[in-house]
Amino acid sequence: MLEKLKRIFGRKEPLKVLLACMLSMSALGFIYIWSVFIIPLENEFGWTRADISLVYTCVMFSFAVGMAAGGFLNSFFSMDKTIFAAMLIIAASFMIASFSGSLLLLLVSFGIFASVFMGVIYNTMLYAGNLWFNEDGPSVSGLLQTCLGISTVILGFCAAELLRMYDWRFVFRLMGLIIALSLFIGSRVIKVPSAGAGRAEKAREEYGGVNWRQMLATKNFWFLWTIRLIIVAGGIGLIGHAVPAALELGVSYDTAVLSLGILSFANAFGRMLCGLSWEYMGFRKTMALSCLLFIASFSILSAAYSFSGGFAVVLACGLCGLSYGSVNLIGVSFTRDFFGMKHFSENYGIVTTPMLLSSFIGPYLMGEIKMGTGHYYSSFVIFIFLGLVSLVLVMLVKKPAARQK
Repeated sequence: MLEKLKRIFGRKEPLKVLLACMLSMSALGFIYIWSVFIIPLENEFGWTRADISLVYTCVMFSFAVGMAAGGFLNSFFSMDKTIFAAMLIIAASFMIASFSGSLLLLLVSFGIFASVFMGVIYNTMLYAGNLWFNEDGPSVSGLLQTCLGISTVILGFCAAELLRMYDWRFVFRLMGLIIALSLFIGSRVIKVPSAGAGRAEKAREEYGGVNWRQMLATKNFWFLWTIRLIIVAGGIGLIGHAVPAALELGVSYDTAVLSLGILSFANAFGRMLCGLSWEYMGFRKTMALSCLLFIASFSILSAAYSFSGGFAVVLACGLCGLSYGSVNLIGVSFTRDFFGMKHFSENYGIVTTPMLLSSFIGPYLMGEIKMGTGHYYSSFVIFIFLGLVSLVLVMLVKKPAARQK
């Protein structure tokens, strides 16, 4: 472990890039705090819960599109140019969103344009981290995604407090400024390692690698794709409805916000935990643990309708956060170890595509179920069943013989 820490934090140039990647990833945390804006938007415009959920559905759909597109953009443009262009578009989109007077304008500006390019940044940061830290890819990927999760906790609480004093428009402008400043710093520092250092070529060639067409022809890809579809759908759904769902279960507003914060914190911790678990426990135990946490979280939420208790709600959100965070890191490590680094950025972009469907299966359908039945209970039960399906699929995954653990 000491040697690992020296490799990650003991070299000046890689450390500078890592810190810039951490800052840029942290700026993306805003995308996961949407539920704190639901009630202010309902109060100002009178929009329905399903209408507002549609915005977040578009956010996560566009975020996934951006992740996939980022893989191909990084094949044609330098990282600094990609980051700088994304910064300008994100900043402009947040400003336009803050002047929204209609659902359509908010959906297009924040739900599509800002979210697509935040997805591009997400892919770019993970690609840079794996190129610069080839020997410690899972741990560094976990660290970067932990920054995203921790920033969600901080930004979530800050946004909730600011909304007590200011309207949502001011909060949007402030968050847009924070993101822009963070990405500007990233654009000045982050780059591909020089060929002389040998790190980029070594990272790309160490395991060989298949391209995205060859990856799509494997059963392992489709097992992973389905597992991610299920767990990401549940995670995004609960993130998007955490506050109102907690209120439905009888907890106070402060406890509901705390539940979102705990979910976000666990999301962060789950990514780092998964990175270490992947390296020391292997792929199957790590993936199975993620599925079991998912099943447990929605089981507790379902049971919470029979008794009143804020602790149960907070615990369930924490377990869901651990599961959601870990499955995101699993996508990175699975892509790297099963399909190689040679085409990592493009392949990882494809691996993130379950979010395209999860965005609808999760927040939008939970909103529709809420509108149709008057409660979230049915959606919780559905996710328990789907979690069991994902656990079965984990048992079917077969790692390439050359990389068996």
